[in-house]
Amino acid sequence: FTLVNLFSGPDGNLPFYIRLPAGQSVSPGVYRADSPLKVKWFYSVPAVAIVGIGAFFESPGFKRGVLGIGFNWGSGADSLGSLSITVLPDCRILAQDVNFGTAAFASKLEPVQSSMGIRCSVNTPYYVSLNNGLSPQNGNQRAMKSQTG
Repeated sequence: FTLVNLFSGPDGNLPFYIRLPAGQSVSPGVYRADSPLKVKWFYSVPAVAIVGIGAFFESPGFKRGVLGIGFNWGSGADSLGSLSITVLPDCRILAQDVNFGTAAFASKLEPVQSSMGIRCSVNTPYYVSLNNGLSPQNGNQRAMKSQTG
């Protein structure tokens, strides 16, 4: 086991997670940082060691000291990387349940109105339509189905 294993090998990725506050409007697309992301690494990883004595891979300037006296992490090692964020198009649909009530015959059910809300990320085109549903009648009429079929 080495520090490199934490990132899936010497060319592995170190994930960064970003959370945007609610209510932000960001258009879908790929966003890249204008300047490289700079990370400074401080490390002392044993190559072969027993109880703190042995050979170590260490960041520049690292001093182990004796019993904590003279210990210094040093100047560290710089690493540069690119930073990009991909924002995917997204839409949220909110629809209320429709309740026709109870009646002995379907012809006695009262007409019901409902609404539907749609919210999409900025500049995301969308199209809304209702199809014939799972139990169409006469080829193009939306209908409901009883629990027994």
